[in-house]
Amino acid sequence: MTLFKFKQFSLRQDQSAMKIGTDGVLTGAWIPCEETGSLLDIGTGTGLIALMAAQRSSAKIDAVEIEENAARQAKENFSNSPWHQRLHCIHQDFTLWAETPREHSYDLIVSNPPYFKNSLKNPDISRAAARHHDTLNPDSLLKGAARLLSPQGKFCMILPADSLNSFRIAASTHGLYLTRAVQVYTRPDQPPKRCLIQMEKQPKETDYSLLLLYGDGPRGMSQEYIRLTRDFYLFL
Repeated sequence: MTLFKFKQFSLRQDQSAMKIGTDGVLTGAWIPCEETGSLLDIGTGTGLIALMAAQRSSAKIDAVEIEENAARQAKENFSNSPWHQRLHCIHQDFTLWAETPREHSYDLIVSNPPYFKNSLKNPDISRAAARHHDTLNPDSLLKGAARLLSPQGKFCMILPADSLNSFRIAASTHGLYLTRAVQVYTRPDQPPKRCLIQMEKQPKETDYSLLLLYGDGPRGMSQEYIRLTRDFYLFL
């Protein structure tokens, strides 16, 4: 499917290496963006999370994407949306872009990052770049986010559940502290697959919670996942 339709916007994804999936939708629905004035989406791909944030807020949104075809398509998706005046796609390597001096910081930074470090690489180079650490490793991501985040800002992302502790430790070396973590379960009898995390510059007690994706709702979705995504999916 090259055109994915949501309730208030549609995205083309035939030129983007990574297609629209549950991780992106879940992240875009979960991030605390309603009162955000400025938002940065790192590795925007099709522009999904940036567009979901635009629907949920009045924020000015920048989206960085290293892959040329994906950046071009994100720009097209932004232009065709109701919020095109607030969305700006930047085709550049985030690591280099984050080192460029700038006058403003961001209230909220979000990323659905590449994290398949130990998996076999896909022969499709652009897809492999989107999935692996080669072009955006955790240290570069954390360093850039810490540099660009406002003093009271939040940095949110989705990770494999089993990498939460190591990422938390790495984040603390850059002055970012875990303040919220949601363990995401596919089924109640299976271990968590993903973890939604929120980090801030001021350490505080971490708020831990659970989210079950599948249950007895439409298309087998749980009531909690329905609540999060009902403003986006056409079938809800």
